[in-house]
Amino acid sequence: MKAFALAAGVMVPGAAHWLTGQRAKACIYACMVVTLVAGGVWLSGSTGMPSEAELAGLDGTSLLMYRGGAAVKALAGLPYFALSLAGYAPSFLSGIAHEYGTKLLTMAGLVNLLALADVYEKEPQ
Repeated sequence: MKAFALAAGVMVPGAAHWLTGQRAKACIYACMVVTLVAGGVWLSGSTGMPSEAELAGLDGTSLLMYRGGAAVKALAGLPYFALSLAGYAPSFLSGIAHEYGTKLLTMAGLVNLLALADVYEKEPQ
């Protein structure tokens, strides 16, 4: 049951808690992820990976941070994939508001990862 709940939680924010009977936590985590995704979209945050041209001239640590942050956004699950399917894809670098939006989208993935860690730690095998 735990593996199924975690797999569901990767795709749908809050699903892991819901399936383990923690309905209030499920709603809280789902609302947090959806709110962060909505804020990121409102600020025109990027959902894609940066292109090589956009990363030209950056040091190794910055490259790792940008690529890692772009990958973590996918952990937001269904809201992230819905944006991708809808064709939402502003360029990776397009202004300061965009940078804030991209950070919010990355935080959505991290919050969902936190929710999964919570279920993994508390749910018995």
